[in-house]
Amino acid sequence: MFSSKALARIGAVFAITALADLEPEFRVQLSKQNVPVVVNNRTVMHKTAYYGQVHIGYPNSQKFTVVFDTGSGHVILPSVICQDESCLMHRRYNKKLSQTAVDLNFAGKVIATPEDGDRDRVTVQYGTGDVIGAIMKEMVCVGEPAHDTHKSHHTLRGVNLEPNCGNVWMVSANEMSSNPFAHFEFDGVFGLGLSGLAIEPDFHALSAMTKNRAMNPLFGIFLSKTDHGSEISFGGVDHTRMKGEIHWAPILRPQEGYWRVKINGLYVGGEPVAECQDGQCTGIVDSGTSMLGVPHEVIGGILTLTARRLGDLSANDEAAHDCREDPEGPLIEFDLGDIKLALNPTEYMRPAPLVVTNSTTNTTQSICRAALLPVNMPTLGSKVFLLGEPILQRYYTTYDAGNVRVGFALAVPVDAAAMGPQDELVV
Repeated sequence: MFSSKALARIGAVFAITALADLEPEFRVQLSKQNVPVVVNNRTVMHKTAYYGQVHIGYPNSQKFTVVFDTGSGHVILPSVICQDESCLMHRRYNKKLSQTAVDLNFAGKVIATPEDGDRDRVTVQYGTGDVIGAIMKEMVCVGEPAHDTHKSHHTLRGVNLEPNCGNVWMVSANEMSSNPFAHFEFDGVFGLGLSGLAIEPDFHALSAMTKNRAMNPLFGIFLSKTDHGSEISFGGVDHTRMKGEIHWAPILRPQEGYWRVKINGLYVGGEPVAECQDGQCTGIVDSGTSMLGVPHEVIGGILTLTARRLGDLSANDEAAHDCREDPEGPLIEFDLGDIKLALNPTEYMRPAPLVVTNSTTNTTQSICRAALLPVNMPTLGSKVFLLGEPILQRYYTTYDAGNVRVGFALAVPVDAAAMGPQDELVV
């Protein structure tokens, strides 16, 4: 016979597992943009961004495209008053078109005369740029706009909200740095980090979307390697995009707001990377990073272990060679405890070889090397990896805010024939 405590534990485990079986409340299709990285008039790789639609305001909803970013905590859109290059080249939010727009100060109090010029400003910093803007409370609908419906009892200023809409604090940006915003097609950012990443709890969009309603604070992301098929689902997960079951990892220090997991070990070609043998390496699952981010003190060793010398190549052979197709390239494996996440050269290699010239011998050497992003986040620790798009393209990821964990399941590609022999989840 089970004790009452044992039965309670069994019930809790069953409840947590059942969340992963939930069908999505709604889905948003994601578009993909490839931005070339050009060195010496040659495209050596591409940065990518996945973005979907949101609609702001009521009854005249304004449509925007946003990156759903698990590494940030705010909804940010360019304001119609912003004159920066990065604002002018995108759609801009106009509060005067919306009956549900409310001007707020930092304490959340309504500003009666928002045009006085003395209102609070919020500064949000990203890895490569920053945003300064005013605080608004608005109806934010993910995907489809709000309709005149009576399906929900959750309201904003008398307007019934559908499951994909929420009463959200957002930043209406008066200033947006050119880098990175001027280089991409998307208009703004929809932060999906945990609530600790938001300046104030009311800024946290996922909490606002699930507050006072039955929808679970859970979402899943599928990023296709092709230009179509990517999506994000809210309130549940899409099992048709997975091969096998979800394997979970607990979140470290969730109060900081990152979907951060412990890396017990890092291996390249089966060989342990010494810097991660002390158990101090961690990884942030970040849908807003297009590369694998590697801490400064580790990146040199990984570049050395993954580099492949090609020998002497003619100019034509060099231009035609794709380093991602190297069958002998080593696996990069992250040991998260109960699971291992593996990347093969298809996911982490730069497509174009690097040509190195020896000035002493006047000879050249073509080398395949990994596309890695140097990471320096001293406030979070010296050994922080960013598990960006290479991981999210290979694995369907599930973010469970209610149980403070992130799940991984091998993704089923849009073109299933593209799966290789190393496409497996190591457990």
